[in-house]
Amino acid sequence: MKSILVISRSFYPDNSPRAFRTTELVKEFSRQGHNVILLTTKLSPSQQKYVDDINIEIKSMGVISWPTINIVGRGLFLYIKRALRRILQLSISYPELQYMFMINKALKKYKGF
Repeated sequence: MKSILVISRSFYPDNSPRAFRTTELVKEFSRQGHNVILLTTKLSPSQQKYVDDINIEIKSMGVISWPTINIVGRGLFLYIKRALRRILQLSISYPELQYMFMINKALKKYKGF
C-alpha cells in the first residue's frame, strides 16, 4: 500500500475532461487500497460527501486571489486590456502562475509520498 498525493485544480463536480480524469484516477487508486490525498483549490460540500464515499482525503491549497483581466469596455481601452491580458498570459501565464506558488507551499507540508 502506497501513499499517493494528487494535485489538481479540477475535480468532481466540475464538468471537464481534467476533472473527470482526476476523479477517476483517485477513485482507482483508492479502490486498489492506496492512501490518497487530493490537493485542490476549490472545496465544496458536495466534494466532501463524494470523497467520503470513495475513501480519500481532500485538502485545500488555498483560494485563488489573483484577479483575471476582464475584457470589457469600448474603443482603445478595450484593445489595451485585450493586449495586456494576452501578453501576460503568454509571457508569465498570469493568473495561473499563482498555482506554482500555492503548490510549492503545499508540498512543504507533505513528505513521504
